[in-house]
Amino acid sequence: MGARITISRNIIPWLKELAGPDAPEEAILEIEAWGSGRKPTLNQIDGISRKLHIPFGYFFLQEPCTDGASSPRFRSFSSRISNRISDELRDTISKMEEIQDWLVDYADEEDLHDCLIAAIRKEGQSPAALAAEIIARSGLGNGWNTAFGSAAEAYKQARETLGHIGIYIFENGIVGFNTGRKLDIGEFRAFCLYEKRVPLIFINASDSPEGKLFSLFHEATHIALGEDDILCGSMQSEERYCNAAAAEMLMPSELFIASWKEGIAKNADTSITLKSVSRRFCTSISATAIRANELGLIGKAETDSIISEAKDRFLSRKKAASGGNFYSTARTRLDRNFLFMLYGNLQSGKTRYTDAYRLTSCSGAVFSRIMREVLG
Repeated sequence: MGARITISRNIIPWLKELAGPDAPEEAILEIEAWGSGRKPTLNQIDGISRKLHIPFGYFFLQEPCTDGASSPRFRSFSSRISNRISDELRDTISKMEEIQDWLVDYADEEDLHDCLIAAIRKEGQSPAALAAEIIARSGLGNGWNTAFGSAAEAYKQARETLGHIGIYIFENGIVGFNTGRKLDIGEFRAFCLYEKRVPLIFINASDSPEGKLFSLFHEATHIALGEDDILCGSMQSEERYCNAAAAEMLMPSELFIASWKEGIAKNADTSITLKSVSRRFCTSISATAIRANELGLIGKAETDSIISEAKDRFLSRKKAASGGNFYSTARTRLDRNFLFMLYGNLQSGKTRYTDAYRLTSCSGAVFSRIMREVLG
């Protein structure tokens, strides 16, 4: 099945012109169908891109490119526009599409209910109102994350809780188990593939615990909007909406303002207050500063300076190899509910072991060990 991408009909004549008169007829007919409303998957776009020798990113423009501007916008650390999708990200998206296809088949067979927050946004609903509804439906309380001592603990709890309401959450910092193919945090932090019964979120494990926590709720908001979040193109308004909702879920305005004023009363120092408030809400210094600015607690110039310094620290930090338990790390890369479903199908004979190894990118021995740890 895969994520379906809307292609702007405005660029179809331009793409045909780029393809030239000798282009394969079947490829031209395919892009004409896209211009008429058929939505291709990312892999289908990639195939046509290669057949017609047209840059992959051009297919995501809203208007013909006349000045060398590039197109696909990924949610990334630097929020930059990327000229091309890396092979690592492309392979990761393809793998998640393959897993979601399997989950869709499972949902059909088992008659699964819709995810509890799938496409729940009402017309005109504010980010704060939608955030409150997501928090309520997930069973998390207002200011839920202030009960945790670290962002890593809060993220673990949030991942488990969102899994209970029907979201499948995967994370990795490399492609499969190939340590030579790292996922670039400068390219993307997370993405989601929407399907009302089995929405899937992928988190870049190279991010900080605070970054992963924010991304998780950003992508959950996309699910509540009923949309994929892969190639954002000109959808900057949706990105701002999702950021605002995520901020409200992690830093509720009233609670945040009270915490900030309490910190200032104790220290009379913005820097110390910023750090203490970020620790309380398990959020990054940058996200905390942006929230403080949005709520009128610090100015824009100070906020920009804080963000710039935080970004430099993050990107220049050299992470030493953790040397952690291989099987524990492998297990966290895969969604627990997905593994339980996969195990059940293996036992009933509905799924072959070779297919399970392919879906999880595991060898037989690694897969068996992971399943033993998951099943307890």
